[in-house]
This record gives sequence, structure tokens and C-alpha cells, in this order.
Amino acid sequence: MFREIFFSVSIIAATSAFAADKSDGVLSSTVQWRMSLDAEGHITALEPNGKPIDALRQKLEPTIRNWEFVPGTVDGRPARTDTLLSVQVALTAMAGSDQLSVTIEDVRTGGFVAGNRKPPRFPPAEATRLINGSGFASVVFEVGYDLDGKVEEVTPIASSPAMKGRLKEYAETAVRSWRYEPERVAGIGVPGKVVVPLCFSVGSNRTSAQRAAEKCQWTQPGSKASVDQGQSLALDSSVTLKSDVIGSTL
Repeated sequence: MFREIFFSVSIIAATSAFAADKSDGVLSSTVQWRMSLDAEGHITALEPNGKPIDALRQKLEPTIRNWEFVPGTVDGRPARTDTLLSVQVALTAMAGSDQLSVTIEDVRTGGFVAGNRKPPRFPPAEATRLINGSGFASVVFEVGYDLDGKVEEVTPIASSPAMKGRLKEYAETAVRSWRYEPERVAGIGVPGKVVVPLCFSVGSNRTSAQRAAEKCQWTQPGSKASVDQGQSLALDSSVTLKSDVIGSTL
């Protein structure tokens, strides 16, 4: 009798917990907002996307509202732009205090996975492969979409782990069925790309499966930007951050 397969595929806009414990005791977390800019690059709307940690969101928002951006353009002219703002931070315990210092590691704008996502469905034979192996498998896709958010291409990235059997095929089918929200410049969608990691794990209970899923993380080469199970990472954007904030500590 097969053990139950647990597969978490919730691609949410903001993680509600710390993403990872680093070896030096530093915690990492990512908070995301739906952001609107005017033609001058000033923030006109900043709405939390997902369920971020309230204390962290409240600490970041006043600073973020002072940032300046270069918005997208139409016929070479800056225009109102709607995008998703992702801020990845490192959290470090302050000596002699119960407070955490917040250091900005990565700031990113772009499109994202939106709405409800159906998990991949696959036959029991594929579950057997997992059970007879390590009980864990993962794949990282680069997803390209058009101005309407319709998927144009799904490609495993070069550093993505190899999968046995047809798990990758079933995972790709699911990813193609999801809805993608593009950036919008003057109300017009902008084609883009995101990275999406998917993890399969087998366990006797949800706790063991969730522990295995914690191994699902991808870090962009040459960058501190990382994406975990339950997140997507934009690879391109029509928006540019003008303020110099990377490495600053709050």
C-alpha cells in the first residue's frame, strides 16, 4: 500500500515564515507587495501580497515608500506601471537585545504566479519511484509568458536536479495550467519570465514531508536572490530601482 504523497505547490506572493536558517545564524525572509508607480517613478500604491510577517512588513514599508524607481515606458515615455515588488532581507540578532537587524539583500520587480494552482497529478507508479528512492524530488522551471500572462515556454533551468521517470513531465503540465500576472505599463501587460521550484516528497505524515520540502530552494547564480517552495522569482522587469538600498541595514 502506498504511503500518502504530500506535494506543496502553493506559489504565494509572500512567505509568512523565515525562508532558511543560514550556517552563521542569520535568517532570510522575503516580503512582497503589489506596487503601483506613477510616471515619475514614485510609489502610489503598496499592497501586501500574501501573508507576510506583520512586524517585518511594518518595519520595511516606511523605508520602501521613500525609494525611487524608473517606471516602464510606452513609446519611450515613462508611464504608470503596476508590478510586484519582492524584498529579500537577512535578519540578524542584535547583541544584548531581543531585536533583529534587517539587512536588504535583494530587491526585485516583475510578474508572478497568481491565483490558485492545481498540483501535478501522476499515477501510483511514479509514487513508487519516490518511495524506492530518497523520497524527495525537485525541479526548477523557467516560465516565459506573454502580455496576457499566457504561458509561452516552460524550461528546466540548467542547474535543476534531474528527475527520474515522468515526474518532470507531470510537473510541467501543472505549471502550464497556472495563471501568471504580468507587469502592466499604462495598463498594457508586459511579457516576462519567472523561476518556479516544485518539490515532491513522500512521508508517513505531513511533518516528514514538509521537512523534505525545505530542501527545495534555488539561488540565482551571481546573486543572493533565492526562491523557495511556495514562491516565484521574477527574472526580468520593465521597472528599475533607482535608490541605492542593497546592503543597507534597518
